[in-house]
Amino acid sequence: MIAAVEQARQADKGLWPKDQTRRGAKVEGMSTLTDTAVLLPKLFRRLADYLQLNDGDASLEGFPDYLEQRDDRLFILSTGQWTGFDTIVKVTNGNTVRLTHDPEDLVFDEK
Repeated sequence: MIAAVEQARQADKGLWPKDQTRRGAKVEGMSTLTDTAVLLPKLFRRLADYLQLNDGDASLEGFPDYLEQRDDRLFILSTGQWTGFDTIVKVTNGNTVRLTHDPEDLVFDEK
């Protein structure tokens, strides 16, 4: 499956031309998530929950702390490392969010 994902991404097929999970999505509110951003579902859900708790304020300043508190665990295949989701999510410029690893490199430990 990983090979198929890599081929599709390199050929810009399927959702990959629009996917912003690694490039970064500028979050300007809930409408960014529902109308324009294409993101890994786990990241989408955490952002949606955070924005709702934050009364729709698009600032992601507290998002890393929110993720750390959630304690979503995952395994990074390429490094053989168990870690938290918060360690692979980066926020820049106050409201741009991205993952530091490709989705196919991650195995989530669902509770």
